[in-house]
Amino acid sequence: MTLRPAITLALSVSLTVVISIAATYGLIKAHINEEVETQVARYVEENPRIFFNATVAVARADAEAHSQLQQKQQSEALQLAANGSNLLIKGNPDGDVSIVMFSDYQCGYCKRSHAVLTELLEQDSGIKLIVKEFPVLGELSLTAARLAIAIHTIAPEKYPAFSDHALEANLSSVESLLDIASSLDISNGDLRIALTDPAIDQHITDNAALAEQLGVNGTPAFIVGNTLYPGALELPQLAALVEAQRGTVQ
Repeated sequence: MTLRPAITLALSVSLTVVISIAATYGLIKAHINEEVETQVARYVEENPRIFFNATVAVARADAEAHSQLQQKQQSEALQLAANGSNLLIKGNPDGDVSIVMFSDYQCGYCKRSHAVLTELLEQDSGIKLIVKEFPVLGELSLTAARLAIAIHTIAPEKYPAFSDHALEANLSSVESLLDIASSLDISNGDLRIALTDPAIDQHITDNAALAEQLGVNGTPAFIVGNTLYPGALELPQLAALVEAQRGTVQ
């Protein structure tokens, strides 16, 4: 019992010493930090070029890393465009060369590109044409795209014909689209049921996301191999691109 006051006093003295040492260390550390900061500031002031070069080097490294990431993401998107699930295909499904086309049924350049592609597919039976329904020109374009995907759901073999007729027609109303579907023996009742499937809108949303990832902001746009070609292409250009791609896969 008589030892407690002595122990308490000893602990108190020890704690005081520790606090004192910690305070002294804090002052020394603060002084050292202040000295270091002063020396660094003086060095930068006396050697501004070194600081500038270091800043440029960091910026370049960041830009290069960002560029590499973008290239990787675009490469993955290009692969997804040609190899995803539930593809809408014209031409030869087993073709040795794929062309991906982002298209809108009201786009004048898409209609012209359709004529070019029709001729190309007639000349070359080894082409697999993958259509990305990408309605960007209003409600009628969206309705046409939804109907096209619905028809692919009902009868995949009739999708190419519907798509071709819609691109060749002067679309003015939903009725004109339904008339095309009716001419292919697809009933309005079947279409109404198919159009309730949320997968149709998801299909279009996925295409829009893919277009954004690739930097596609209009129609038409083509992918041949691992290269994106925005805008309409003429027959000689497309044929040459196909042959060049065919040479890389053989």
